[in-house]
Amino acid sequence: MKITNMETSATFNATLPNAPFANSKPGFTARISFDLIEGEDPDEALRKAGAIAKRYVDEQFEMERNRLKAAEIKMAYPRMRLYQIGKFEYPSVTTIIGWDKEWYKISEVQLAQYGARGHIIHRLVEIYKRTDKWVDLDYLATKEDMSADVVLMTTGSEGLTVENCSHIKFFEKYGEDFKLRKSEQQVHSTQHEYAGTYDWDGTYKDIESIIDIKSGSDHNFMQLAAYAMSDQMKDKKIEQLVICPVGKTANKTGCMSPSVCTDIDGEFKKFLAKRADFRQHFSF
Repeated sequence: MKITNMETSATFNATLPNAPFANSKPGFTARISFDLIEGEDPDEALRKAGAIAKRYVDEQFEMERNRLKAAEIKMAYPRMRLYQIGKFEYPSVTTIIGWDKEWYKISEVQLAQYGARGHIIHRLVEIYKRTDKWVDLDYLATKEDMSADVVLMTTGSEGLTVENCSHIKFFEKYGEDFKLRKSEQQVHSTQHEYAGTYDWDGTYKDIESIIDIKSGSDHNFMQLAAYAMSDQMKDKKIEQLVICPVGKTANKTGCMSPSVCTDIDGEFKKFLAKRADFRQHFSF
């Protein structure tokens, strides 16, 4: 025998304090109707149904709070990069690490030029590892759909070039030690609410690694540790973090050597401290 018409609900209302959505008042209500089986404790059934309704309205509020906060950050700090991960937006690993750095204050035009050079060197190395040949910028522009990056770098105000970088010397000297697999994969952590895109995973000297190419001077392992501890990578037994410094160098050999870190937990703790600092400053 069934006893019908049992119903419970949960409601969540709040006022958000942050501009530009100050005094926004999102509210959510969930109602659950269900059948009570004979012999089932009505109070316990209502408690379980009420918990389900509460989880739903709590999640809806968190989604709305995240949406409004993300919109606020995009308006106030357009340089900060956010990733859409399912129903939520997360700050990028590089934004968390570098939002307070001097280099983060350079103009969008300058940043686009440095980004273009980074993309170009990354693709040059990728092609070299695949074919054992170095290609030129014309090849990238016409065969690899990278004309926008080539134009940005070669005509920009920063006067950037790949000729004074050391990627060719570096990979001709150390390339055999690297076995590259997936490149430019997006990863995230739902627990710590961050996301990013790493250069490569693979092996360096036959050890599982997260591998990053750096053409600039800002090298740190926190970024790679965050990728290694992401939801997608933390079960893949990454044992080391490897930076390939391929920027300009005065080294007599024409390149610097790979920089390796095996203290992934230690670097990740440093990153989590930066994540906490970011959350404290931006409530996000």
